[in-house]
Amino acid sequence: MKDGPAFQLYAADFYMDTVEWSSTQVGIYFRLLMYEWVNGVLPNDEKRLARIAGTDPGNFKKTWAQDIAKKFSPNSDGNLINRRMEEVRLEQQEYRKSQREAGLRGVEVKKKKGIFPFDKSSNPSTDPSSNPASENQALLPSSSSSINNIRILLSQFLFDEILKRRPNLKKPNLKTWAKDIDLMIRVDKRDPKEIEKVIEWCQADEFWQDNILSTAKLRKQFDQLALKAGKQPYIAKAPESKEVEQDTRTGEQQKADMGKLRNFMGGVKLKTMD
Repeated sequence: MKDGPAFQLYAADFYMDTVEWSSTQVGIYFRLLMYEWVNGVLPNDEKRLARIAGTDPGNFKKTWAQDIAKKFSPNSDGNLINRRMEEVRLEQQEYRKSQREAGLRGVEVKKKKGIFPFDKSSNPSTDPSSNPASENQALLPSSSSSINNIRILLSQFLFDEILKRRPNLKKPNLKTWAKDIDLMIRVDKRDPKEIEKVIEWCQADEFWQDNILSTAKLRKQFDQLALKAGKQPYIAKAPESKEVEQDTRTGEQQKADMGKLRNFMGGVKLKTMD
């Protein structure tokens, strides 16, 4: 499937374009449109088109020649497309992209204001004065906020990418999927932009595209996916070792490193405590 499971049908345009057609013509035309939406193109072969339309080749040839053929034209590969259908597809792609980008921008705004990634469930304290984080929580909007939206949008983005290969896949509960995205952002400290890039990469990879079929699996394999995608993953703080690492540098190396440190600190203005 090239895009989402549904496309926008402009009722007035469709009706006026087919108002003088027979019910058979309308049915064939609509079945061809649906096939194109799911598969991206139609084969330029009347026998195959007849099977797609659900009619016999003889009846299809006559019906096709009357009016339907002029609704489709060859693309650069020689397959058939409906130009208006592809315009609708492009509009939908641009809309989804703008929604996803808007959600990412919203997250960045929240981060700059210092109210991200907190949410109401991250701190049980109900006294704003007892914890600075609770002050930030009080500033958070309702579930329709951009932070919550990005969780749904990233979940939808993963599902849309999977649908391109598995058009018959049952739609999951996106709210459940969004919980894993929420954990990735709040607990794992993943950047939403990195999550988007890793989703795009893994669904284009021949091996991982069949292994990452949910946000739960995405979260579980994220470090490995990010490394393979050439992205810098979030690295958790390593546990402190009880053994002191031995300094293997030579005396000259230590002096040189100390000189660099002094030069650096010489340009840093330290804030003193009163």
